[in-house]
Amino acid sequence: MSLSGQEEWGSIFPYGRIPINCISTQKISFKPTEDPESVMSVDWKKLPEKQQGAILERLSQPGTVSLKDVLGDMLKFGLPIRRSHIDCCGINEWNYLC
Repeated sequence: MSLSGQEEWGSIFPYGRIPINCISTQKISFKPTEDPESVMSVDWKKLPEKQQGAILERLSQPGTVSLKDVLGDMLKFGLPIRRSHIDCCGINEWNYLC
């Protein structure tokens, strides 16, 4: 993970290794007023329960979408992580970011 990735996600991914669905990037907007950003999709199903719980807890802020909706989207599409938070894609184990 990049330095900004470690600052944002280091507590959940302390070793900087993230399982991904695909190495190709997609463009999404995190907020309606922002320009789209390149993201990679974290493979939700490969995360241990502890990491899944930490992510859900972090995303379940008052006034946001329900956890049921968030979980449904992550099971379908994965968790988007900004490409700017990623330094490299490792090849020792296919489909892991670092």
